[in-house]
Amino acid sequence: MLTSANGEFQSNFILYIDLQLRYHFGLDPSQLDDDQWAQHWAILEDIRRNEAKQLGLSR
Repeated sequence: MLTSANGEFQSNFILYIDLQLRYHFGLDPSQLDDDQWAQHWAILEDIRRNEAKQLGLSR
């Protein structure tokens, strides 16, 4: 049932991150081992943080 569907990070952070890796990098997260998955997530976070700085969106 869709009543449990929630688009927030805390509700299903693995799916949330998997979808971001697919969207931003075009990767299939199921093909990554745990270390690769974590490295790609860390890289994406760094990219997004730097983009926010460049756009003046971070403090």
